Amino acid sequence: MAGFVVYGTYANIEDRADGRLPIHQNERIANASHFFSPSEGRTFHMKSVYCSLTSLLFSSLLFAQPSTIVLDSMPSTILGTEKFFYVLLPENYGHETDYYPVVYLFRGAESEWVNPTQDGSREGNIKTVSDSLYLSGKIGKMILVMPGLSAPATDPEFEYVIDELVPFIDNHFRTVPTRWKRGMDGFSYGGLSVMQLLWLKPELFSTAGAYDGSFWAFDMTMFTNAPDSYWLKLLPMAFLMHASYPSSESNYQYVQEFVDILGSHGIQNSFQPLVLDPSAIHDWYFADLHMAYALPLHWQKFQAVQSQDQVQLQNNPFTQKIFGTVFLQWSFNPVESLRTTVQYSRDDGQSWNTLDTLANGTQQYSWNTTLLPDGTRYRFRLWAANDSLFYLWQTPNSFTIDNPGNGLPDVVVLSPSRNQLVSGTFPITWKAADPEGDSLAINIFVSETNGVQWEQIAAGLANSGTYQWNTQSAANSPVTRIKIRCSDATGFTDDSTQLFQVLNQRTAAQSWTFTHVAGKGTPGLIADIVAPNSLTGHKYRMTVNDTSSSFKTYSVRDLNVSAFVVQNAPEMDGATEGPLFDGIRLVVKDYQTVSVNIDSTRWTRGSSNLKASVSIPQFTFNGNLITGTPFPADYRITISDHVIDTSNTYYDADAVPVFFSVWNITDNHKADFVFSDVDGDHKLSMYDDLSLFEKDKQGNPVVTWDLFFEDIGKAVNPAPGDVFELRINKPLTNQDIFEFTAVATGVQVRHMNGTPEKFDLSQNYPNPFNPTTTIQYNLPMTSRVNLRIYNILGQVVAELVNGEQAAGWYSVHWNANVSTGTYFLRIDALSTTDHNNRFEQVKKMMLLK
Repeated sequence: MAGFVVYGTYANIEDRADGRLPIHQNERIANASHFFSPSEGRTFHMKSVYCSLTSLLFSSLLFAQPSTIVLDSMPSTILGTEKFFYVLLPENYGHETDYYPVVYLFRGAESEWVNPTQDGSREGNIKTVSDSLYLSGKIGKMILVMPGLSAPATDPEFEYVIDELVPFIDNHFRTVPTRWKRGMDGFSYGGLSVMQLLWLKPELFSTAGAYDGSFWAFDMTMFTNAPDSYWLKLLPMAFLMHASYPSSESNYQYVQEFVDILGSHGIQNSFQPLVLDPSAIHDWYFADLHMAYALPLHWQKFQAVQSQDQVQLQNNPFTQKIFGTVFLQWSFNPVESLRTTVQYSRDDGQSWNTLDTLANGTQQYSWNTTLLPDGTRYRFRLWAANDSLFYLWQTPNSFTIDNPGNGLPDVVVLSPSRNQLVSGTFPITWKAADPEGDSLAINIFVSETNGVQWEQIAAGLANSGTYQWNTQSAANSPVTRIKIRCSDATGFTDDSTQLFQVLNQRTAAQSWTFTHVAGKGTPGLIADIVAPNSLTGHKYRMTVNDTSSSFKTYSVRDLNVSAFVVQNAPEMDGATEGPLFDGIRLVVKDYQTVSVNIDSTRWTRGSSNLKASVSIPQFTFNGNLITGTPFPADYRITISDHVIDTSNTYYDADAVPVFFSVWNITDNHKADFVFSDVDGDHKLSMYDDLSLFEKDKQGNPVVTWDLFFEDIGKAVNPAPGDVFELRINKPLTNQDIFEFTAVATGVQVRHMNGTPEKFDLSQNYPNPFNPTTTIQYNLPMTSRVNLRIYNILGQVVAELVNGEQAAGWYSVHWNANVSTGTYFLRIDALSTTDHNNRFEQVKKMMLLK
């Protein structure tokens, strides 16, 4: 019986005649399962929050857009990589224009705060807690950001948070960009991150909280020796520290030490007592419980600052079109000496640039617009703050700057959006305008290689704002981008989308299409039939070019006409289709390095449960360090009932007569090996070690792979006739040649070489999705398959597959004609030849409309 989590409600899956899934509330042992609300002096059970939340969420879905968790990323110059983070957006964020306070939540990987199964104690996730508090009126709307940092985080990561992430969030989400509407909280090593940021940049935040923070890793003397100027920055902040119950595994004493240091400077911790709960331990249940206490206090601190509605403009120069120097004057109510920042946006408020930071009390500004390029998507804002007040005003609509001379046109691509799944005929939409009002021409380009190569798909279009793109003949690719070039009489401007996925259903070629003529490579090869009517029935040869040190390519030659139909195609990631030829696109999965195929390395005959841990050996011999070389070959170990071989004596190893043989099945020869026989029985058994050897060009032995056989439970040693196979992923080289003839099967299924090794149900992609998603699953044998979608009540909302299917790789698309919410995908596959071989698995999906 499988289980899954529904935002804090545990559900069990079992078969029922009516096709429904019963939902059973998880029982939590008593005294740890309550909240205590200091402000109200009462307790209530955590379970009741989750139960009431479920009904409240269903009713609220009828009237509002629910809160949403989104995965986003930004390129970090400091870290030299693309950094991902989760953001919890409040209810109706997409339907409103309000600005919200923000709390940064730290704890290792970005997924930990949103994963309801991060550990077995959890009864939901941060969305569960936040939604419950909002629906009960304990907090208002706020944004929660969950960065992905190391545990513990590094100094460059803190620099990234301070100098890149916070500005990015303020520029790309509707936050109120001031410390007085910004807080941070954390759990465990996330609490340590809060401590580090508190030391490095306290003026960035107005609140700092943590549950059972790993403060032992921080040098507390830095606080005790800090000058008064540092403590002046902390005095106006609110501190929300909790610890677990004192024990050998608790961080209590270190949290208490920090709270005592705060107290010595007249700063009180918001929580008394410091221990969260008499049964509190270092787990996610109590981390969520801490947030149930802390978020309302974060919110209260944010509300201590005046709202943004008190800015009074003396004049508003931002008409539809401006030029030259623009003068703006304003006042505040009540009148305060505030430090004011003025900013502008060139992209309709998506990002902001600072013009000036004004002296305290300044209430006017002259903006010389001639220093900026002409444009049609400008916005202007000012914000001012002191220790207790915050004001924000910005232009409600975009305006044009048009100074003398020709300005380039503006263009922004509106769709496809980031990570969107695109198929069939899809509308590309954009918004384009010219500062002088000139007529514009539109050219559209597509890249299936993340912008490395571009192909024009439309030219000289009128500026209608939409183009119907037929994606059927485009390459299926998860790294597709669209670029629009907008031209006036003298120049052009480009804008491109972020990555999205093109995924159309394909008819697959027969599974025996590819013949490996030469070479050792073990790629994944798929022949997708894009246009069956264009098939020629010709025979093709695929070759590889690996002469470049940075990338490989493949070419395809039509052997019937002796001409290349594809030359130097770089698409070898296993997800992106290559160039179109004769109605065919190849999908090639190459491996970058020689590595172990973990799924296929196993006992292929017999009932032994010995597990082989495969590694590259490293040892010292005669004072020299010997390191193994990964060798691109597969090996087969066959167990015998008598001595049939003797191990080698390389590196002074003993020659051991053995009851097994080792064969290099890639190069078809007997393999040399050194055998460490722990129990001296000459048989392969628990804790034995086998090192494989090959010969270099000079005939010298070279150690390659090492297999250490482990006990994974009650040991079952192999019996005569049993076979173990070590399978290696082997990169393509210029020695590899494949020949194929693409013959359509008429089945929408992708076949790779051979058949899958095991049953598997992949996570749907994309997830979250709207409204189409793709589901892939593997069958290692002919099976009776049932693939269904269930809602949160356990009701069947869609049956995608119900029938017998042969072994292979399958792909199914679901166009969800249902409401926003959580759904569950369940597969039940029963072998038609072995009724004891049954596979059941469940995946959680999120539909966001």
